[in-house]
Amino acid sequence: MKEYLNELEHDFERLAITSMEWNAKIWADQVEDGRFAINHSDWAFTYIHWFDNYAAVIAAKNILREMDEDFKVVSDESNGDWAILTTYTSNVWKGL
Repeated sequence: MKEYLNELEHDFERLAITSMEWNAKIWADQVEDGRFAINHSDWAFTYIHWFDNYAAVIAAKNILREMDEDFKVVSDESNGDWAILTTYTSNVWKGL
């Protein structure tokens, strides 16, 4: 099972363009300016990952579901990319 989870984690990393921490301190001004349409409860997520096409988003959503992670898909109105807000701490953020 550990090998399977490792494979899922690596696949998720390869799908994402980049990621950042997600919190109100960093993003509140941009949310207010309309970059992301979110609810107050979406501040509970801890990371945002960007994807350059929706096919990658679909694959990433399936990986997150398989790993039982919470997430929400959002549109980044600033650059036209898709993003996923999640509580999942990827290998990059784990320092692996």
